[in-house]
Amino acid sequence: MGRIICCCVNFALRAKFTQQQVFLFRIADSNRRFMEPKIICDRIFNMSVTEIILASASPRRRQILSWAIADFICKSADIDETPGMEEEPVLYCERMALEKANVLAGFHPLQEKFILASDTTVFRGHQIYGKPADAADAFRMLKELQGKPHSVCTAVAVLHANGTKQEKVLSCCQTTVQMRPMTDIEIENYVASGDPEGKAGAYAIQNLVFQPVAAIEGCYACVMGLPLCHTELLFSLSGMPIENDFSACCKAHIAIPCNLKKEAIQKNAVVKRIESELSV
Repeated sequence: MGRIICCCVNFALRAKFTQQQVFLFRIADSNRRFMEPKIICDRIFNMSVTEIILASASPRRRQILSWAIADFICKSADIDETPGMEEEPVLYCERMALEKANVLAGFHPLQEKFILASDTTVFRGHQIYGKPADAADAFRMLKELQGKPHSVCTAVAVLHANGTKQEKVLSCCQTTVQMRPMTDIEIENYVASGDPEGKAGAYAIQNLVFQPVAAIEGCYACVMGLPLCHTELLFSLSGMPIENDFSACCKAHIAIPCNLKKEAIQKNAVVKRIESELSV
């Protein structure tokens, strides 16, 4: 049987930096508005010979991870994404991330490998808005979400071998999203563009043409599909060398200024550890 340990991480991680590394600094003026970044953080690092497997076919997650890590491979993890009867949205999100990691663990020996899996769940109250089944479903979701706040949870799981044990570490990031008001014509045109396909909640926050979101409270990358501060934390707890500042690279690439502090996020993150014996 697996052993589950819940803990709060009460320390700030130290990243190891090389002379090649370039940082993004956002400087606040007297009005506390962020100036444009003068230096861009580029992904120029070979983190180690350790193999990193991203358990996702999502181009958005692949893009986000590439901001911080140059070398990794992507493998699709096909699972049944049907929520359980009255399953809580956050618990559903965690279960999906763990199931994706478990699928790939069955095909890849874990020695010298780290499997990264993630799932994003859009919900309002207890109502989960998954990937739309078709255009009509996408229209329904956007019609229900427009002009209102909802929550986006992204669960991140890292699976690796620790001696004779298989260890998973899991953490969730949650963001409140305020959708802008939308007309039926706007929704119809957006659905016709094909962009809602394959996206939880039937929208992409990063779509600069449709611009579905009026404001957020929390992490932008969480809504896109992979919160990098949580990802860095789980990699570090799993013993993987960190040669880049994930937060700096995220802030260099996202479409809006971000004043979230990585140290606070990682200190307050709730991490679940699940240990089991390695299969022979």
